[in-house]
Amino acid sequence: MESPTGLTDRGRPKKHYDSIAPCYDSQRFGCRCGSIINDVELSIVRELVAQNGNVLDVGTGTGRFATILASASTTTVALDSSRQMISISVAKGEQSERSRQVSYLVGDGASLPFSSRSFDAVISVKLLSHFSEIDPFISEMSRVLKTGGRLITDVPYPLAELYQRFVRNPSIQSSEDHFHTIPEIERVFKKHSIEISRRVMYSALPLSVVHLTLCPHTTLFPTRLLHRLLRAKVGFLTFLEGIKGS
Repeated sequence: MESPTGLTDRGRPKKHYDSIAPCYDSQRFGCRCGSIINDVELSIVRELVAQNGNVLDVGTGTGRFATILASASTTTVALDSSRQMISISVAKGEQSERSRQVSYLVGDGASLPFSSRSFDAVISVKLLSHFSEIDPFISEMSRVLKTGGRLITDVPYPLAELYQRFVRNPSIQSSEDHFHTIPEIERVFKKHSIEISRRVMYSALPLSVVHLTLCPHTTLFPTRLLHRLLRAKVGFLTFLEGIKGS
């Protein structure tokens, strides 16, 4: 689909993230709740990809997941369509021994430049929500996965589309959101021989509510309470793990 500006559905997120790359990390993870949710998400992904092997991070952004997975992986490849985001990832990587083990590539998640069955695990976080049509992305991620390999992605809470109309974090410049549900993602997974094997939930309240009402008040809501809220195992946010069949 092409917009009046000439940008396709695939082109708009790339343009957006090229423009905000220098401030992406500070906008999302610079406050107390942002720092905690980053740690929570990193720990969940680290647990879900608890194996050696070849790992691909599709839509890596500033490389936060690729960095923590590099120490446990034989090979870690991080890909993003935004050249500016990849530049930030590489610059951050020069400051970390683990990040130097990551191969960073500019590329399209719906047309991956890898041979079929190349990876033991593929992660894709905060990517599918930018596109109305997710089949091309899941198709490609399934193609490059080995049989028995893991595909890990995130999904929003069921009422996120309705909720976002009323409460948003004003400090975050977000690209257009598409709220794909678990049943929708599960249908596309099955189409491409992937079965959901695990769901990991977290964040007892929507992040926007936490950021706007709790995060600024360090006395009323100390950091330990924020930790409990955001690490709650029954929450508004979910990671899905799928296993690739034969």
